[in-house]
Amino acid sequence: CRQLGDFESYGVAGAAMSLAFMENSDMDAARKVLVDALGRSMDSGIDRAGLELLSAAGSYAVITKNGALAATLYAAASSVRQSQGIPPDYAYGPYHQAKLQALRTFMDGDTFSSAWRKGNNLTLPKALSAALKELH
Repeated sequence: CRQLGDFESYGVAGAAMSLAFMENSDMDAARKVLVDALGRSMDSGIDRAGLELLSAAGSYAVITKNGALAATLYAAASSVRQSQGIPPDYAYGPYHQAKLQALRTFMDGDTFSSAWRKGNNLTLPKALSAALKELH
């Protein structure tokens, strides 16, 4: 993907690779892939790839027990998808939904609601920047 300069393919592949690393409990490799792909996403303007990365970063945050970040990132991804009419991710959507359910088991309702509201108010670039800042 890098040779082609195709960020969308690179971003989607980065999200998928990070999820594969997470499933194999290699959180360091997952974080490195996410940081690299998020860093490249900052000026791309490609919503689909950014949304995939945002959801993957949300899953990373759930697994590493950073509940507020996870709720914020999932909410931002959901809000941007809805506002721009971008359909849900059918390939990884069930994975992210399972992580969102897990998130609700270890966060109290008020903290979750507050983080979700915060995410609903973020633009995609601001949410990507927040994810990069937290993971870097």
